[in-house]
Amino acid sequence: MKWFFNKNNIPANTPLPTNGRSSKEEAVNILTNMGGFLDFYSGISPVIPTDYLEFLIKVAIINPDMSHAVKNWIAMANNGHNLIIDAASDRVVEMAQERLNKQASALYRRSGGIDGLINHYLYQIAVTGAISSEDEIREDRKGVKRVVIVPVRKIRFKLEDGGYIPYQKTAAGDLLELNPATYHYYAYQVIENSPYAKPPMVAAIEPVLRQHDIHDNLDFVFKKFGVLGLTALSLKKPPRVANETDQEYNKKVYNYAQQINDALRKNFFKGLMVKYDDQTLEHFNVTGEARGAKDLMVMNDEQVASGIGVDSSIIGRSYHTTETCANVMYMFMVRDANNYRRLAKRRIERTYNLDLLLAGIPVDDVTISFNDNPARDPQSEAQAEQIKNNDIIKKVQTGMIDPDTGAQEAGYDEWFAPELLNNSDGNAPALFSRRPLGKKRTVRLKYDSEQNKYVFRRNSIRLSAKALSTAQKAALAVNEEAVRSRIEKFANSYLKNIRSYLAAQRAAAIDDIVRFIKQSNFSDFADETQYSERTYNFLLERYPEAFRSADAQKAIETDTKRIYEFYRLKDINAFPTKPDTIFSFSTVDTDTLAFIKNLDRFYLSKFINNSNTTSAIHSFLREQFLEKGEGLFEQTTDNVLAEFQSLLREKLIKIENYAARRIITTSVQRMRNWANIGQLHEAGIEYAQAYNPSPEAAICVYMNGKLIPVGVAYEAVQKLSSMEPQQFEAGLKPITPSTIEQKGIVQATADGEGFPPYHPNCHTRLIATDKKLNSKTGAFDKNAINDFLKEQNHLCHS
Repeated sequence: MKWFFNKNNIPANTPLPTNGRSSKEEAVNILTNMGGFLDFYSGISPVIPTDYLEFLIKVAIINPDMSHAVKNWIAMANNGHNLIIDAASDRVVEMAQERLNKQASALYRRSGGIDGLINHYLYQIAVTGAISSEDEIREDRKGVKRVVIVPVRKIRFKLEDGGYIPYQKTAAGDLLELNPATYHYYAYQVIENSPYAKPPMVAAIEPVLRQHDIHDNLDFVFKKFGVLGLTALSLKKPPRVANETDQEYNKKVYNYAQQINDALRKNFFKGLMVKYDDQTLEHFNVTGEARGAKDLMVMNDEQVASGIGVDSSIIGRSYHTTETCANVMYMFMVRDANNYRRLAKRRIERTYNLDLLLAGIPVDDVTISFNDNPARDPQSEAQAEQIKNNDIIKKVQTGMIDPDTGAQEAGYDEWFAPELLNNSDGNAPALFSRRPLGKKRTVRLKYDSEQNKYVFRRNSIRLSAKALSTAQKAALAVNEEAVRSRIEKFANSYLKNIRSYLAAQRAAAIDDIVRFIKQSNFSDFADETQYSERTYNFLLERYPEAFRSADAQKAIETDTKRIYEFYRLKDINAFPTKPDTIFSFSTVDTDTLAFIKNLDRFYLSKFINNSNTTSAIHSFLREQFLEKGEGLFEQTTDNVLAEFQSLLREKLIKIENYAARRIITTSVQRMRNWANIGQLHEAGIEYAQAYNPSPEAAICVYMNGKLIPVGVAYEAVQKLSSMEPQQFEAGLKPITPSTIEQKGIVQATADGEGFPPYHPNCHTRLIATDKKLNSKTGAFDKNAINDFLKEQNHLCHS
């Protein structure tokens, strides 16, 4: 229980609500009592008055423009989703799937289940700017019973102990404190430091009120003059007879006019009118001179649309719709939909994680992933993407940029197989290997809206070796998603914790360069190469300082310790079935951890001097020198220098994110594999199998399914851990299939080359086989090695 509270930034001693929920259900007729708003707040008053929020909630129901916009936002945002489960084993995933499939329909029965709940959340955001709901706990406290909506307009905040505490304003005027473990208020946007959400459509209130006045005037005109105008019938008064008094004559005239009026009412609106020749019919068109009224209505409608946050065409006004405008507005709506569903995603994740925790299902994390909105013109986008990629390939092949820079331009992490760029005859191949940047590898459950349940999708994995059973392979296929997801999370967290140290030195280096330029003249440099070399020295001096401080070293130590200990003591993905061994931390692990910490600091401190990084920065500096010329050094053109400073900062941030992430991801992979080798050795496993369901590099394809001697690998890890970072780096060489073939796997493993990682960002890992050692010393006798070599020879030729 404490795990959940700490993970969600809630104090561990926070109790759950005694009666399942802390909020109170109140029946309110939303369309009545428009003026009955409370002016008194026992706490922080909203920046936007509550009556504004009340108005929006009510008008969004009956105003066609607001209702139309909200409906469009919901349709765009709720386009289906996947459930991503991160767990230690396949069994836990299946338990979580079974549990959440039941909850998908049970948590929000009033609207058909989780799909309806998402719609409700999206509606709340679109109208009120916030999600306000509570997870009601079951009576036996073993799960979430249902999700209840707490009206946003009823929420009041108090500032207590430096934090904003939510309360519910009841119909009786009392303030009911809400439980932080079960109730959540997520604001889409706030004003300054106010805890209250800003409704997205609040700017539409004024033009909507004006729109109401316009419609009132139209009603009057329609009733008074009709659609076509005013029709008048002129009558001749009947003759006055002798001795007829004025009173009698006036009554006769009135009765005559009334008879004609009654006849008109019966026949004129039916398209037929019979009249005497003493009657004259005239028509007066009142709309002919009302051209300005339409312009005013159009202008106000556009203001309504602007206040809502959409183009007028989105709410049914075709004043100026073009193909280009439609494309632009579609992009804006997709952007808004992404922002809206992000809040809904976070809120549902809290509910699911709480439910699984209370149910005793030990998942590491449950996340929601919404589907992407379809492209409005998919063919054009695909053609543009193809042209862009072809252009990048040509630039790489001609040597204009290096492969990794080309991969980054295409939106990928790195070029995994640069050797495939050219065939032996010099021609480019039809295909090459690449992996999407940051692609999440984990177990996914796709939500099937028709069945109202999550569908489990398994990958199909084939291995060349036969050391694993069919059931074990099936389990690995599922677990691989969770394994890669865990690596991604560790790398993201690690990078986040050290990024500030890079940023400080980047700022200092840029300041040094700016001062250098201001003190220099264009004529001080023989050419652009001399300029780039002298300027680049400032980066070489500053960046190594990033991780020399005690705080920076402590940050690296904390992250490496956390990651290595997880893979050494808790991770069981190196075993097809759960091992009986309870793992322990030895002095060997202490030495390994210290080595990894020093190695990471070494590489992070010197990444700026990497060949690819150096080439990219020199290229940028030379281009800037040639493009800006003397204007870069003249004091009268500070805007040129400012532009250079901004471009340099962007370039360095891009390089940092790529280079530092590559170092960190490789480090996480190294920690995972070295820690798993320690586990396998401790469990008495004789051989481990190299496993990679989707190998990218040639060495990973070659090694996939091969067997590795665990004892030899364990001794190699000890030997590598005793090295200094400079010594380790000097001994690194590219590992290729020919390297393994020439040495043999036993010797290659002893040299630290036979086990993963085989290259930066390598995803190959080790899986225990069914073979066991005669003893748990990790030593290999001659017969074991001979058996091993025979099996390897069979695998290589099978």
